[in-house]
Amino acid sequence: MFYGAIRQRLGVSIDTKGKAVEPKLDLFSHLPINVAEDGFDIYDGLGQYFDDTVEFEGQKVPMEISLVTLPALLQVQLQVRRPKNLSPVD
Repeated sequence: MFYGAIRQRLGVSIDTKGKAVEPKLDLFSHLPINVAEDGFDIYDGLGQYFDDTVEFEGQKVPMEISLVTLPALLQVQLQVRRPKNLSPVD
């Protein structure tokens, strides 16, 4: 009831050793959405979650996430991740 499946696909098809990079299928129970920036809402966070850039073998490559199956109850976890150089407000 709480689990769905996502597919992660990197923007490269072959790694540095010449081996094919296959999409990865994962289960999920919630979607962590970052809404830390001013004017950044849940829609912006969802867009960033499903279309992101990651480091792969020392270079930044695009990563696309797509929903394969949805859980009966979809949980969205709003996160406020601030850059490490900012201290919390007292």
